Order: sequence, then structure tokens, then C-alpha cells
Amino acid sequence: MVEQGFEWRFEIPNVFFVKSLIKCDGLRIVFSVSVIKHFPHLEELHLADCLSMKQVVAYDEGKEYVGTNVVSPQLHTLRFVNPPNLTSFCEGAFIVEFPSLEYLNLEAYPDMRTFSLGPLVTPKLNAIALENGEQLWKDDLNSTIKHSFMAKV
Repeated sequence: MVEQGFEWRFEIPNVFFVKSLIKCDGLRIVFSVSVIKHFPHLEELHLADCLSMKQVVAYDEGKEYVGTNVVSPQLHTLRFVNPPNLTSFCEGAFIVEFPSLEYLNLEAYPDMRTFSLGPLVTPKLNAIALENGEQLWKDDLNSTIKHSFMAKV
């Protein structure tokens, strides 16, 4: 287990398998829109105790995106543990496509009100795992996160 910082594991150059960010207090985002498209083989993303993080994917400063998709075709696992300031995965109105996403774990996420402002494509996801072991699902991912947020208020 990584105590602090980040961990990258590669099998061969340009093939990205696991990413963990732990206790990266100054990090506000993980990827910009222009960077995430260079990680098509991303399979897992784990974030823990990243206290300043507001979102995972953000606009590049000074660029406009019309009809942009955020696609991670191999991503099957997302785990967010104690991101106290995380408000969403992506605040842009992008189409977020995670066709392989099967597991989403959220623990101690008091400010997360929605996953994305744009449309979501997560055909394999049918519940999110919460910190108390509960599985929750309300029609789609955004509705589930909104419901969870409202239940905490």
C-alpha cells in the first residue's frame, strides 16, 4: 500500500493499468479533458484522502469543448475514499462513457452532488457501494448520487 503520493503501474509503455492517488492534498483535479484521452487502457482509479480535490476530470483552461466525450473504455473500477471536497467526477457537460464500469465505491464524500453534468453511459453499473456496505441505485448514476446527497442533508 502506498502511504502518500501516487503510484503508477505499467505493463508495457503506453498501456496504463492501475492508478492510485493517496493523500495528495494539493491536487484539485486528476485529469484535464485533453489528458484523459491518452489513457484508453485505464482499468482502475482509486482516490483516497485527497483533501483539495474538487473533481476528477476538468476543462483545460482557455479551451472550449463542444460535443466532447470523456471515454474510458476499459475502466471497470472507481473508488473514492474521503474526498471531502469532491463535488463531481466531471463538472463539464461532457458525455461520459464508461462502458466497462462495474464497480463504484464512495466513502465519506459529503460534497458530491452529481457524477457529471452531461449524459452518462455506464451500461454495466447497477449500484454504487457506500461506506456502510450498503448498495444503492436509483435509475442511473447521477440520480443515485443526488439521492445519496439529499439523504445526508
